[in-house]
Amino acid sequence: MKFFYFKLVDTPSLALSYKEQLQAAPSNKQSSIVTLGLETPLRRMGEDYLNKLMETYLQRELDDKNRTAENTIKFIDQQLSGITDSLRGSENQLEQYRSENKIFNLSEEGSIIFERLSEYEKEKGLNEINLKYLQTLRDYLSSGLSGELISPSIIGTTDPLLNALVQNLSELQAERVRLTANFSDQTPQVRDINSRIQNTTKALQENVNSAIVNTQNVLADINGRIRTIEQEINALPQTERKLLSYTRQFTITENIYIYFLQKKAEAEITQASNMPSNKILDFAKSGQLPIAPKRSLNLLIGLILGLIVPIGFITVKDFLNTKIEDPKELEKQIKVPLIGMIGRNNSTDALPVFNNPRSSVTESFRSLRADLAYLSPQKQNLTILFTSSISGEGKTFVSLNMASVFALMGKKNRFDRFRPA
Repeated sequence: MKFFYFKLVDTPSLALSYKEQLQAAPSNKQSSIVTLGLETPLRRMGEDYLNKLMETYLQRELDDKNRTAENTIKFIDQQLSGITDSLRGSENQLEQYRSENKIFNLSEEGSIIFERLSEYEKEKGLNEINLKYLQTLRDYLSSGLSGELISPSIIGTTDPLLNALVQNLSELQAERVRLTANFSDQTPQVRDINSRIQNTTKALQENVNSAIVNTQNVLADINGRIRTIEQEINALPQTERKLLSYTRQFTITENIYIYFLQKKAEAEITQASNMPSNKILDFAKSGQLPIAPKRSLNLLIGLILGLIVPIGFITVKDFLNTKIEDPKELEKQIKVPLIGMIGRNNSTDALPVFNNPRSSVTESFRSLRADLAYLSPQKQNLTILFTSSISGEGKTFVSLNMASVFALMGKKNRFDRFRPA
């Protein structure tokens, strides 16, 4: 029976973990080439992730470039939706009037007047489109939206300052989106870009308001010229006047319709010709040898830890040890000579000198007796004092056994036990 184990991770956590593992660095300080790296337990998974990441990055850059064209096409489609019905209605009226009145062409005088009127009407239509765009741009700036702006040049506005400000604002907004993806709103970079966007927006609002006033003045002048021509039209016969009116209405709508179709085609061509500024030089591929675990490094670390840990443990243990392990340590600390040492009595017998003459404790007392004899060879009677700092440290035991070891030599003993004050 096989068991399969799964670990469920939510998408944001998984994306954050990959973001932390991703390594990105330029090939050198002056190069524009960025090298991406990722350490994963599965080679194929790392290759697929990096390749998809690069493709998504290029697609996002292309989408950002196409967004302006998409917004332009959307704006034009909204205008065409209303113009199409108007064009169809004016065309039907013109055909119906021609059929009912059996008149198809204007007279020579009417044709001249119509040509002049058509020029003014065409100019009027373009200025009305420009005015509508400027009003849309003004509403956009007042609402504080962060979407892509429609370039004035695509609509037909030739004001260089307005085009430059709109282009600058679009670039600043794109830069702000890039910065806010990695930094908070309180970082100096984001605060600086927000300040620049605010200043550019203010300058653009002033320019748009001025352009709206100028366009309205131009429209007022054109309307005045059209009214003058309309007075000349009143001198024509009634049948020709109505034919000219229907033809005029149809021509105006048709010119605007054709103009929007032309701009839409230009925007679609621009969108189709857009290409990402960056490109993939090499797709991801795994190395020939595994990069982890590094056997030599792990062995070196193990060797170092194997030396440091025991040495450190022994050093700390020795530093914290308060026991006297070596008689030489005691000789360094006291000013009197060290005669001998008595081992610990592990039995329950209080007089091992008598009862267990072959024990190590008994041998220690014999050795101490011999050393005392060498220290005072001229004295027949010795006085020995046994003392300690606290009770229970073996004064009685040592006194009894020391007296016993002298008694074995035929000497009489008397001992007193002194306790600390």
